[in-house]
Amino acid sequence: MKKRLIIGFVLLLISFIQFLFVGISVPPWFILIFIYLFMIGGIAIFDAITLKFYNRSLTHILTKNKKNLLKFFLVSIIGTLLIEVIAHWFGKLWIYPSWNYLIYFVFAFTGFVLYWLFIVGSYLSTKAVIDYFRKGKKYVTKSFRWESKFFKVLGIVGIILLIISSFLVYFYYTNQSMPFVQLGDLFQKTSSYVLPYSVILLFVLSLWFILEYLQYKFKKTSLIKDIIHGHFTPFLSIIIGSFLFAIIVEIQNFVYYVWLYINWPLEEIIFLSLPMTMFLAWPLHYIIFLSLWRAFTDEQSEEVWKGDLIK
Repeated sequence: MKKRLIIGFVLLLISFIQFLFVGISVPPWFILIFIYLFMIGGIAIFDAITLKFYNRSLTHILTKNKKNLLKFFLVSIIGTLLIEVIAHWFGKLWIYPSWNYLIYFVFAFTGFVLYWLFIVGSYLSTKAVIDYFRKGKKYVTKSFRWESKFFKVLGIVGIILLIISSFLVYFYYTNQSMPFVQLGDLFQKTSSYVLPYSVILLFVLSLWFILEYLQYKFKKTSLIKDIIHGHFTPFLSIIIGSFLFAIIVEIQNFVYYVWLYINWPLEEIIFLSLPMTMFLAWPLHYIIFLSLWRAFTDEQSEEVWKGDLIK
């Protein structure tokens, strides 16, 4: 545990060396190296924390067999496609101003896997600390009678919202006489057309509700199910963890601005020189990916919504 903690902090410190290059022009791939080191360092620290409190290592679970690793990789790619298509390609909520296509696709298939691992690790480590101080074990052992109908209705609502949001995407783009997506616009700040933020939120809600139903159908706990049964630790972990680690992640981008945020609502309200609404949206990363991961995996994600395992 101590070894992972030390390695993690060393990698984090190395990642901040990029601040020494302020004002110096460097190729985009050079900065990506520091971002990768930052995420790996964070993952190592989160792993050390969960080992301390849960006696469980996420990286060990994922790498103990090829099946676990492959599942996480596939779910990460799906999560990447969801966030990039909905928020980046359609909503153009951020851009990568200095990237070319090669760097973009390399990062999409490698950097985002580390990014999602960072998200999961930060959540589990935050949950482990909260579980430690709250102590009481919270396991959902029996469903309420009305839950079956509730989650079915939630799934149906999710499908309806997905259909509506998909129609709105088609409507807005065709009304503007625009092609569906122009890949070249991904790297330009002057995007030809921006999907309304409300439609993006509608997309996210539809996916969340559908994933909630799937978790119930597969006889697994979920975020909403835990809240229904009075287990609020997962929700608190998402809110606290996402805000704290959003700040740390965004600080990494203060030197070369590998990504830039644009087209956010209420952009005049800022925090750390960034739109406050962007920070408020960070929990959605956690909710969607954790729900996606839990819905389609078993052992490796069983700790996501479950109560503490501290003896």
